[in-house]
Amino acid sequence: MKKNLTFWLWNDILEPAEICRQIDDMKEHGFDGFFIHPMPDEFRKNDFGGGMKGYLTDEYFAMFKIALEHGKKNNMQVWIYDEGGWPSGTVNGQIVEKYPHLRMHRIFADGTIAEYPKRPDLLNPETTRIFIEMVHEKYKKHFGADFGKAIPGVFTDEPFFGAFNPPYDLPWSPVLAENFRRIKNYDIGECLEKIFRDNDPHARQDYAEVWGESICSGYLEILHRWCNENGLLFTGHFNGDDTPEAMFRHLGANIFKLQQHFDIPGCDVIWRQIHPLLPESDFTRVSVSASGNKPTISETFGVYGYDNSLAEMKFVANMQFIGGLKILMPMGIHYSTRHARLVTTISHIAGADPRWEKFALYNSYQRRMSMVVSNAVPVIKARLPFPVGKLQSGLQENNSAIFPEALKFAEKQITYEYSPDTGNIPENLIPDIQLTSPCPALRTRHLRAPRTERRLLVNSKIEPITFSFKAPEGYNVWFDPATGFRKTAVPDEKGVLTLTLGFAGAMVLITLPGKMPLPKTPPPEKQSRQDLKFTFSKVVKAIDFSEEGLTEVPAPEHPGEDFCGTLRYKAEFFADRDMDAEIIFPAAQRAMLTLSVNGKNAGSKVWTPYCWQLKLAAGKNIIEADLSTTPGKLLDSGRFRKYLEELNCQNPYLQRYDEYEKFLPDERPLEDAFIKY
Repeated sequence: MKKNLTFWLWNDILEPAEICRQIDDMKEHGFDGFFIHPMPDEFRKNDFGGGMKGYLTDEYFAMFKIALEHGKKNNMQVWIYDEGGWPSGTVNGQIVEKYPHLRMHRIFADGTIAEYPKRPDLLNPETTRIFIEMVHEKYKKHFGADFGKAIPGVFTDEPFFGAFNPPYDLPWSPVLAENFRRIKNYDIGECLEKIFRDNDPHARQDYAEVWGESICSGYLEILHRWCNENGLLFTGHFNGDDTPEAMFRHLGANIFKLQQHFDIPGCDVIWRQIHPLLPESDFTRVSVSASGNKPTISETFGVYGYDNSLAEMKFVANMQFIGGLKILMPMGIHYSTRHARLVTTISHIAGADPRWEKFALYNSYQRRMSMVVSNAVPVIKARLPFPVGKLQSGLQENNSAIFPEALKFAEKQITYEYSPDTGNIPENLIPDIQLTSPCPALRTRHLRAPRTERRLLVNSKIEPITFSFKAPEGYNVWFDPATGFRKTAVPDEKGVLTLTLGFAGAMVLITLPGKMPLPKTPPPEKQSRQDLKFTFSKVVKAIDFSEEGLTEVPAPEHPGEDFCGTLRYKAEFFADRDMDAEIIFPAAQRAMLTLSVNGKNAGSKVWTPYCWQLKLAAGKNIIEADLSTTPGKLLDSGRFRKYLEELNCQNPYLQRYDEYEKFLPDERPLEDAFIKY
């Protein structure tokens, strides 16, 4: 499986030339493949501003074929997304329309059974077989020759199995009654009575376990088997995989059982669950732990917002890699941004968005990090109990304490995982690195590969951290996944290594067989320093919204409050000779900065450290800093929101985005800039 994939939302009238253009554009910006994510016009039209026509028709498959063939020309993988919209398993509502007897139900304390009118019963194998016939077999008919080749697999997204809400209501299907008698050897009616009357812990757990078994036998096992019989990988994720409460409500806390039925298990990192200003969460590590040794994928950045900088994306990615994720899938690229389609998932990253111009830097970073954590196994120091049984029985006293208690191990630089119900925590835990003094903000993951040890080191906070630790035995090499550079990690005379990581900073220490190099006297620091005063020069590029989405417009003389685009600032430096110099922007943490000296491009930085090593000529040097913005202020502006109101846009994700209370403050990245020589 390739590392850099994305969701590509087909949400408008499809044109062959535009399909090919967008594939070329994705390839140019560092993507290795994509999941074609159909968004039919009839799927939540008022929410997302419209969609594509003819899902699963011959016309649709003709467009899919164009994408497939052009993807093959670009050596890109083309993955199948098994639904029109979401959740998976509904065929965009067609199953319950054609087979009303296969609707999912729930049962209440008074014995009343009610339908979920738009949700099929995915606990019933008959439903899943119909789902396969209506969707998967059609893909096989058209593209079976590419299965296991250009088409590696199928993604199933948040299938609905009911909701577990004892002692008030529970998922219900005739299949549950049959399975309950077979698995638990007593009648489901007796179990229901105990739950609704007494909220009995044992009955709750029995019901949750049978519900989980029914999810496996009714849906996951059937799809997994079909995929594997047809040379495809089965991947996807579940709704409610981000908190213990949600895992219980949507999955009966059966995550460790359910993940085993994927070839590539997944999780959802949307809604800003991972964010530098929010309490640290550990749900991705639960998904990874439940997956065993299988590679785990995440659907990430959806609903994070248009102010989500590349540095923040790097931070979110780092925290997932530390938890054991191996493949991250940015969500996503919208085929069309016409009208309200621009805000479909509050995460579109292509087109005129200034972040897109630099997005290949993020993709290169993600690819290198995926390579570091792949083909290696974690050196697990502790196995923490994840309270599956207590969640099911209702005996877990404080769900909100599960992750904070576990993160105490992370603060001590210990690689750990979760196991269902029981754990194994040795008395004398050996941390991944031996710090000379505590550094609670440092996160680590210890990996072992043939002939190498790898230690991933990540800053989990906004403020920079500096830490020192005893160099592991062997020959140590620093690997910077942001640049791909390697250099020998030379300790001081006491055998200690020291490292500083800024916001979203990450470094990998690779230990090889061999002898530690002798300490070297560091080269003398450049002694001279001069502040650089940057002043506004001009607007280089301006972006505004239109009926077609974000569009480049004529540059104004000065930027407005909701400006989106690129601004140029200038500074001068007089050198008394030709010299090597270093230009540093210490105030920058998340800026997209491109530097040029005397008209020559010196490269771009989109996260810390913002340092450029340069050669300056004697005399006057003109230093230009081009500062690009995110579209956040533009798309949060009153005039854009008024435009959405005129379109009658009722996007619930936009409403959820507006509820976010914590955002990183504006920064002044050019302040305090200086040059050392």
